[in-house]
Amino acid sequence: MDNFKIKHFEKDNPSKKFPEIHSLSLQETESICQKLSEKLGLNSQDPKFIIDVIDKKGVILKEFNANDDGFLLSAILSHLSIQPRKNVYINWYRYDQIDEMTFDDLNNYFNYIWYPASDDIDIFDSSYSWIVTVSHEGYVKFVEKS
Repeated sequence: MDNFKIKHFEKDNPSKKFPEIHSLSLQETESICQKLSEKLGLNSQDPKFIIDVIDKKGVILKEFNANDDGFLLSAILSHLSIQPRKNVYINWYRYDQIDEMTFDDLNNYFNYIWYPASDDIDIFDSSYSWIVTVSHEGYVKFVEKS
């Protein structure tokens, strides 16, 4: 995640520390690409290919937009009857930079993590059975793979 987001959070919340976030290593990122490829039934672990498949398989959830006041990831997952694991991954567009943090922190501080007009992110957990994509325009897509 970009450091300016952490600084923005700390400026707005001087008595709070930004939630713990783990930026994955290249090896961890490659492992996630492999697992996602397997779960999606793909022949390639190429990040561009994964992005294209997720985009094509994604179903737009018209009732949700990240630009709306009161937007909560928990509302999306509840709507989809998904109980996320404690930690989730955040892919920053190209599967070359992935961060891990608790779902609760991502949900509670989403407006400090996702920035409209600049961020396209995928959110998923280690089950690799669901992916929520939030575009830079705020629309939300869902991909499920069991």
